[in-house]
Amino acid sequence: MSVEAASGFNLAANRTNAGALQLFSILNGGSGSYALQARVNGRYVCAESAGAAALVANRSAIGPWEQFDLIAQGGGVYALKARVNNMFVTAVQGELIANQSLAATDWEKFIIQTNAPVDPIHWRVIRPQLNPGEIIVAACTPQDFGAAGDGITDDTDAFQDAMSTVAALGGGVIFVPAGAYAFQGTLEVPDGVTLHGDWQDWTTNSTGAVGTIFKVYAGRGQANGTPFIFLNGSTALKGVTIWYPDQSPTNIVAYPYCIGDHGDNVVQNVILVNPYQGIQVAPPRSGAKHIFSTLIGTPLRKGIDLDMIADISHLEDVRFNPDVWPASKLPGAPVAGGPHAAWMRANGTAIRLLRIDGETCIDLFINGYKVGIEANRSTNGPCGATFYSGSISNCGTALLATAMAGQSGLMFTKFDFDGDIGVNSQPVNDSSFIQFHSCQITGRNGFAVIMGGDWPSRMQFQNCTINGTLRQLAGTLCFVNSTLNRGAATYHATVFPDAKRAAFIGCNFTPARAIQNAGGASRVIIDGRRAMPSAMPDVSWQKVKQDYQSRQPARTNLYVVTDPPWNAKGDGTTDDIASIQSALNAAGVAGGGIVFLPGGKYKLLNSLVVPGGVELRGTYEMRHRTWPGGDGEAKGAILQPYGNQLETDGPPAVALEANSGLIGVTFSYEEQDPANLTPYPPTIQGRGDNVYVIGVVSPNSWYYVDLDTYKCTNHFIYMADGFGLRKGFVVGNGSSGSIVNCHANWTYWIDNYDSQSRLSQADEYSVKDFIEHNNEAYILGDCSELLVKDFWIFTRYFTRFISQNGRGPSATCFAHMGDITVEGFRFEAAAPCDVNVINSTLAILADYNDLTNTTVGISSTSDFQGRARFFNTALFARPDWDFIIGGGDIGFDLIHMFDHSINGGWVSGGTLHLVNKSSWLAYDQSFPVYQIYFTAGAGTPGKISEVIGCSAGNGVQVNNSNPANVVKAWVNFPLLTAPLIPTYELSQPQLLSSWDAAGRNLTFSWPGDIGYFGLYETTNVTPPATWTATVKTPDYLNGQWKVTLPAANSRGFYRLKAP
Repeated sequence: MSVEAASGFNLAANRTNAGALQLFSILNGGSGSYALQARVNGRYVCAESAGAAALVANRSAIGPWEQFDLIAQGGGVYALKARVNNMFVTAVQGELIANQSLAATDWEKFIIQTNAPVDPIHWRVIRPQLNPGEIIVAACTPQDFGAAGDGITDDTDAFQDAMSTVAALGGGVIFVPAGAYAFQGTLEVPDGVTLHGDWQDWTTNSTGAVGTIFKVYAGRGQANGTPFIFLNGSTALKGVTIWYPDQSPTNIVAYPYCIGDHGDNVVQNVILVNPYQGIQVAPPRSGAKHIFSTLIGTPLRKGIDLDMIADISHLEDVRFNPDVWPASKLPGAPVAGGPHAAWMRANGTAIRLLRIDGETCIDLFINGYKVGIEANRSTNGPCGATFYSGSISNCGTALLATAMAGQSGLMFTKFDFDGDIGVNSQPVNDSSFIQFHSCQITGRNGFAVIMGGDWPSRMQFQNCTINGTLRQLAGTLCFVNSTLNRGAATYHATVFPDAKRAAFIGCNFTPARAIQNAGGASRVIIDGRRAMPSAMPDVSWQKVKQDYQSRQPARTNLYVVTDPPWNAKGDGTTDDIASIQSALNAAGVAGGGIVFLPGGKYKLLNSLVVPGGVELRGTYEMRHRTWPGGDGEAKGAILQPYGNQLETDGPPAVALEANSGLIGVTFSYEEQDPANLTPYPPTIQGRGDNVYVIGVVSPNSWYYVDLDTYKCTNHFIYMADGFGLRKGFVVGNGSSGSIVNCHANWTYWIDNYDSQSRLSQADEYSVKDFIEHNNEAYILGDCSELLVKDFWIFTRYFTRFISQNGRGPSATCFAHMGDITVEGFRFEAAAPCDVNVINSTLAILADYNDLTNTTVGISSTSDFQGRARFFNTALFARPDWDFIIGGGDIGFDLIHMFDHSINGGWVSGGTLHLVNKSSWLAYDQSFPVYQIYFTAGAGTPGKISEVIGCSAGNGVQVNNSNPANVVKAWVNFPLLTAPLIPTYELSQPQLLSSWDAAGRNLTFSWPGDIGYFGLYETTNVTPPATWTATVKTPDYLNGQWKVTLPAANSRGFYRLKAP
């Protein structure tokens, strides 16, 4: 007999070996009867529906339906008779059911074995052989359930049994040792379970495939069949290589997708050797909040296919090309450049994006496909996605963009496209919305860029290099500070009659500019003046990965809190604070260790303190959700804080001392009442250097993560999901570190079904009222912080930048996304600070009348003394003002406002740089002239503001009330009409110098009305001379740019140069 955990714990006779699912205790059932207790879940076997339904192991107590008689049949054989209906149990229908009046056949006869193996579930620490830097806390291995791992025996049942058993215990990790595992069937990973193999990136060396290898035989010839492995919510697949041994490089055969995905899960460190199709997220499953990280391989027909994703998800370090299969050196592998490569070039698509609210991507490297990335729509809508760092090469079409969301569209930064056609965007009855910053686009055998679509379509380019011809069929193109290269006897651009505008501002053309214009003279705008450049910082995903991998406890001693002498109950009723703290203290005294929380609900009436060198770890390794499993029970280790209500400055739920960490737990404040919100202290508080938090969820914190009360240098926060009702992440008082892939959404509270505290629909309005009036998602004070791909929906202030200790923050925010936020970025630091924001998306709106006139995308106060730059931004929804600048130096390098504010922008202090802004209509569907107001207090001596290359439906108007405030404005144009804008040809300016003998200073000056030039210097003009920008930036005085340098005792040469 076997407990089929995947089908509701029904019993069946379908196993050839006895494992954990086949273990039962035979107990006294009362009145001379017996009861069978399943070891896998501790539940009693029941003749369901008084014997009318299959036997099921799901009862917590013994009653009439759980009483059986064991009737000897001779030779150690027994029949099992249900007392409730006096019927014998039979296996004739597969599942066991008590419906036979006689034990007449072998279907009613059972052998009782008393030498079953020892319970395989015991928590253990594993350091994988190939990747000893990893620390895994595992419940079991597939071998504990009979897996052979010989590459021949079918291990499907053993894996499924192991996963079902671990899921029934509340979830955990199954470690899969290095070896080859054959699968004739498919796998489904239940909620709460992680499959973790022994892995190394063998594609970077010459060893061939090593580690944990899955050999897949199921699904041959079935392109639309069941995926080999399906990931339910709160699951992970890590550290495996997946190989299809029967796939032929000379005769490509269809298979189903290798991996199917439900969402709220992670695929990490996985090599797909040669699947016909890689990963799919498709209706009716959601797939939201997935993270696919370090995904390498040779998917033949399609690599990743994403649809029906209504929340933010991530692609990180994806490497698809024809060379992984040959590098595997597995039997039947082709040589590099073999026939499979030609087949992929003719038929393959690396990534297809359909209905997606926001896929954030970093380090994507694609080579050798017919289509590199396809952006399209399904019946649910189009896609929106951001990309940073990567390349698409040797493809027929590098980017095929057929449909994309109007508000966010597609954003690419520091990305290279190289194909027969570089970028092809020709939507049918749809529009093209794409932004390129610091990109290179090359068309080898066709066009570099093709643009079509409905007439609102737009493409924006900033600091880009184009190699090949642009073909503009419709819409608006705007290039700023870019370089366009063409071949001989070709054009830089061909503009068709239906094109709206093509603007080239501060661009270099090589060779001489050649534009074929069939749209009329007013359609093409040429202005040689350059906007001021801003230095964009690099964001290294490899450094983030290294940081993540380095976070470990000082020792690997394991302290399981439910074991003696700690004896935590995890029943949600007993206060487990003393048991868990005793284990933490013991680990601390021992110099470090892992204090492990098996699946359960741990009631906490006070605060836990994690000592230095110690890691408090639950059953998860990474992202998970609050939604319960298929059995209706929440999975994982759930910490339930009850203490310190109303004490916002009181002890946190978990305090992390220096060099300690927290991994894989869920918090749930069981007494947090949505109808009467109660303040609590922070959920997590860092109390020193090198603290880390990974894979944590809290659906209803008051104040989530505190890195401000204590100085926490070199902290690392990764996948800290959930929601903070009053505050999210606060960093200050000298702290430094990274906050990565953190996702905030009140749906975590809505989905908290297996809890006393759940946000119901009846309470949503009042809770949202509180949030939109009071919530502060991110507060950065005196700190140095890297924010990478973090998301928050519903807040009053998305991100505030404040001063502490006479200092403001130094921050880089990459793909920092705020949705339904009353105010986006708010700069208040009355101290020097420097902030750079890259690939940000902001949806600005309020649901309450008293807030509708306060909505603003970006604002700074009058005492703000810092600098902020936004690179590649999308701002939309219902802002009252797009920006309000009261002080400091705020700049936008390429921004799209799909439905902009009615009011426009306001500058009452400091300087504004608004460069390459596109907008279409206001959020009320009207087409007002886009107004930018500079009041009498605007401006900073020696500095200028810029409004350059900006468009709107009825144009852009700059209103400057202060004659002393210099605003450089050119090529700002309407889209509904096409007035002629004269061409401005730029010649090399004259550089003047003057000598101040008394002060021994050398002053250089040049005209101030010719756009931006930098002053460069060298000590030797003999070729090849090296020219470098001077350290001092120019000031604007009396209509001229000026730089004053102290006299040097050595010879120097100076020149003006466009950066």
